Parts: sequence; C-alpha cells; structure tokens
Amino acid sequence: MITLEPDRLSLTWWFRIRSNLESLNQFLIALKLFGVMIFTVVNRENFTIRVTLSDWLLLAVLSIARIWGTLTGIVRKQWQPYIRSELESVTYVMAFPIFCVPLLVVLIPIYVMFHQRRIEDMLRALKDVDDGSRRIGYLRNHRYHHFTTTMYLLMCLAFLLSVLVITMLIQGIEYVSDATFFITMLTMAGLGYTLYHTALNVMILAIITRLILLNRCLKEKLQFEGAFNGRKAELVIQLAKLFDSLCDATDAINIVLCIPLILIAAAIFIVLLITFYCCIRVILNQVNYNELINSLMYLCWTSYMNFFALQTIAFAAAVKHLSSKFAAGIHRCINMSHNQSIIDELQQVSEQIVSRSPHITFFLFELDPSIVVRATNELATYLVILIQFEEL
Repeated sequence: MITLEPDRLSLTWWFRIRSNLESLNQFLIALKLFGVMIFTVVNRENFTIRVTLSDWLLLAVLSIARIWGTLTGIVRKQWQPYIRSELESVTYVMAFPIFCVPLLVVLIPIYVMFHQRRIEDMLRALKDVDDGSRRIGYLRNHRYHHFTTTMYLLMCLAFLLSVLVITMLIQGIEYVSDATFFITMLTMAGLGYTLYHTALNVMILAIITRLILLNRCLKEKLQFEGAFNGRKAELVIQLAKLFDSLCDATDAINIVLCIPLILIAAAIFIVLLITFYCCIRVILNQVNYNELINSLMYLCWTSYMNFFALQTIAFAAAVKHLSSKFAAGIHRCINMSHNQSIIDELQQVSEQIVSRSPHITFFLFELDPSIVVRATNELATYLVILIQFEEL
C-alpha cells in the first residue's frame, strides 16, 4: 500500500487549489485581459481549449487599438520627445524597441492561437506528472504554486510600474498629457510583454518543482529503501514515464512561449549596446545634462528588459542542473543494484536522459549562464568599435 506524502512546502492559510489549471487561473485571466494569450478553456478536465467568437472580437479590438496608437505616435512624432539624444542615430536606434514591443504583442496572440494544441499538450503533460507522482506516493502542492504565481505576477507588474513612473518623471507631465493615447498603448504593450515573459518563467518554475519532486522520489524510494526488488522495477518505469512527460511539457513551452521572444532578445542586445555607449559618453564628459538624464532613463528600461531575461536564464540553468542530478541519481542506483532486470531498466532510463532531457531554448540557441558571458564579450567588442567614432 502506498502512503501519500504531501509536498513539504505547504501553505494552509492560502486559498484551496485542487489542480494545476486552477493554480494558473489568475494568470490566464490577466493574459487574456491584456490580449496576449486569447483563448477559452471549454473543458477543464480534459484541458480542451477553443478560440471563440468573443475571443476573435477581443483580439480585433486590441490589435486595432495597438496599431492605431503606434501609427499615431509615428505620424505625430510623439515618440521623439520620449527619446532625445545629441546623436540622431542613437535616437532612432533606441526607438526600435518602442515599436518592436507593440508589434510583437500584436503578433503573439495570433501565434498562440495557431498553437493552442501545444498549450493543451503542455497542460496535459503536467497533469500526467502530477497523477503519476500521486500514484508513487507524492502529492503535488498546487496551493504553493498558486501563491508563487500570484506573488511573482505582482512583483513583475510592480517593477514595470516603477520603471514607468521614473520615465514619466523624467519626461514631464506636459508630454504625458499631450501623448496620452500613445503612452497608454505603449504601456499596454509593456504589460503584455511583461505578462508573456512572466508566463514563460512561471511555466519553467512548474517544470523545476516537478523535477525536484522526481529527484526527491529517486532519493527516498530507490536509494534509501533497502534492497532492489520487483516493486523497484515498477517505480523505475514510472519515473521514466514522468521524466518523459516533463520533456513533452518543456518542448511545448519552447514552441509556445520561447520562440516569439527571439525578437525581444535581439532588441535587448541592441538597446544594451546603445545604452552603454551613451553612459560611456556621459562618463567621458562628452554630453550635456539632458543626455545624462536620458542615459538614466535608458538604464531603467534596459534593466526592466534584462530583469526577465536573466530570470529565464537562471531558471533554465536550474532545469538543466536538476536533470543532471536526476541522471546522476539513476547512475548511482545502477551501481547499487544487483538485480539484472532492474539494472536493465535503469540503463534504459539513463539512455533516455542522454537522448532527451528537459531544456529551455529560444529555438536558435539554448539558454544557459554562459550566454551572459558571450553577450558581454560581444557588447565589449562593439562598444570598442563605437567609441572609435564620433558618430554612430
């Protein structure tokens, strides 16, 4: 008989949450409200998703408003007071993310609609892991995930609000009143990007917590419970299935949530390069007071954009580390066992991990901490080139 063990991270004072989908309710509502992931869950038991007529209407209204607000800012040149610099080339390059983010937020919901089956697969794969964990004696704490998701969402929105307040203080109230519609659409686009990238980080956290549970099971059920027998062979098979389900979930996450952010990754690199260049000009006393203020504003926005990117890199590294830890645990079990059938099962799991393991990728490159070093080297190279010229 299997005794169920609750998750060690319990929050008895938080809302009662019964499923993984229920723990994401507030997040799905926010994503739909800001027009980033527009769909309707018509069957919560089977995770069936549909794009209804009301969803299409909401998408049309939000898309028209975003495009109209962006075009208004371009035609009336309302973006120029937003970014001011002595160098005209700096002004136009820094304007790139201003129009890149609204365009991306217009395209993302359409992209997601074409991959709604992937979202269903992702949710079902996570449910399979939760059900499998329950069968081997471990309960998934959805209440803790709901609490973490809520706090994480509030933290990201607060961070964006602080950046917007600083920007508005720098630009002045007069500019805000003259370009209210343009700024509103730009802020809504910023919120959409915030929610979308936060959704990516939240789903990676969901993978991390389940990998922690698998490693805990491997340690407690296989390594520290005496001799290996027939029941252990069944447990190894269950663990292999759960690990494979996590691979399916990460594949869906990479396609639905990571690929659209490639454009933002390029924008972050360009903005970082120009921001550092502006800061160096300030340090070398080559600019006036206004250029100093603008450089501080650029730093606020680049910090905001890197806040999510660095978190994603850290979480992706955690996924890779936990997968390696699981593989190491399997190898230890192979050395501990003297039962040939169990050794064969463990070796099959080891081969499965080598050929396929959970990993987070932006399609063109895999996320890991070394990418920060490579990006820093590239930034330094291009900065040296820029500093050699008076004009970009």
